[in-house]
Amino acid sequence: QKAQMQLELDEDLQGSTKLGDLEIALRIFAKLVLGDKANDILRWTMIDLIKESPYYQELIEQGLSEGRQQGLQQGLQQGQKDESAKLVARQLTKRFGDIGEPLETRLRQLSLEQTEDLAVSIFDFNNLDDVQSWLTNVGLGLEK
Repeated sequence: QKAQMQLELDEDLQGSTKLGDLEIALRIFAKLVLGDKANDILRWTMIDLIKESPYYQELIEQGLSEGRQQGLQQGLQQGQKDESAKLVARQLTKRFGDIGEPLETRLRQLSLEQTEDLAVSIFDFNNLDDVQSWLTNVGLGLEK
C-alpha cells in the first residue's frame, strides 16, 4: 500500500506512461509475494491487472483481426460453394429438365468438393435416378 501511495504521489510520474507501467509491475510483484491477499489489501484482481496492461489492447486488436480474417475466408468459401451448387443445378436442368426444389436443396447441402465431384459425374448420368443414386452414395439421397 505504501509503494502504491508513493507512486501516486510522485510528481515526476504524474501524467506519464511510466506510472501505469510501474503500477502494473507493483501489482504483479504484490500478487507473487502476497498471493490472493494482494487482492484483499490492494483491491486488485488479475482481470484488472490484465486489462491495464499495455499489451491488452494489442492482443484484443490482434484477436479481432484474426476473427475478421477467418470470417472473410469462411464467407468466400461459402460463396464459392453456393455458386458451384447453382452451376451444377443449371447443368442438371439443361441435361434432364426441371430437377425440382428437393434436389436443388440437396445440391446446396453438398460440400464444395462433393459439388465438384458431382459436376464431373454429370457426364456419366443417364437420368435423374442416376443423380439420386449418386446423392444416396454420399448420404444425401432424396426421399421418394
